[in-house]
Amino acid sequence: AVESLVVDAPAEVEVDEVITVRVDALDADGDVLGGVGQYVDLASSVEGDVVEGQEVILSSEGERTLTVSYRGFEETATVVVAAPEEELIVPEGITLGADQVTVGETQEVTATGYESGTEVEATMYSEPVFIGAEVADEAGVVAFAWEIPEDTEPGEHTVVLIADGYQDISATFEVLAAEEPAPTPTEEPTPSEEPTPTESPEPQDEDDLADTGTPWWGHFLPLAALLLLVLGGMFIAMVNQRQWVRRQ
Repeated sequence: AVESLVVDAPAEVEVDEVITVRVDALDADGDVLGGVGQYVDLASSVEGDVVEGQEVILSSEGERTLTVSYRGFEETATVVVAAPEEELIVPEGITLGADQVTVGETQEVTATGYESGTEVEATMYSEPVFIGAEVADEAGVVAFAWEIPEDTEPGEHTVVLIADGYQDISATFEVLAAEEPAPTPTEEPTPSEEPTPTESPEPQDEDDLADTGTPWWGHFLPLAALLLLVLGGMFIAMVNQRQWVRRQ
């Protein structure tokens, strides 16, 4: 004999989706006696839903309770209805400025295929770095340029572009560590020039005395003058003596 019912219905569906509700009858031991869905009364807690036999057309978003009745037994199931997923537009493409970029340098990314005026946001991962938001131009092109932060870990990183109504697109590039600056070589001191030794003067011969510009006989003029002076004195003395002798 039937002792209970089991209702099988999807827990989450989308608006306007049609679901089929399965109902099984169980005996006292919990064993399935068989499906009784075609014999049950099925109802939804939302008035707009349409019930046709074991099928329910879900008319709106939100949670509702489906109730089945069979031979005095009643069982329920909860179904959550969500809005249908919006069909997203796929952008045409994404292009990086470079496949490799060094920490501190500028990376660029350009994407096409957006409707003019669409706002697009860009973020760099692994550690999220928000790059900014740009608006697609008349050609549907959006471009970003940003400096790779100094604390970015070397390795692969991804830039992701997102926009309402569009699928996310991304591109991967490699970040390289900044090169360590080469130490400036210390200039070696220029060796001082050794002083040039002064040449010792060579001894001069008497004949090599410095030339004063005076002829050789000029050196004897003082001596000759002295000699003339002495002779003159002697001559005067002799004259005086003779005059004295005559007076006597």
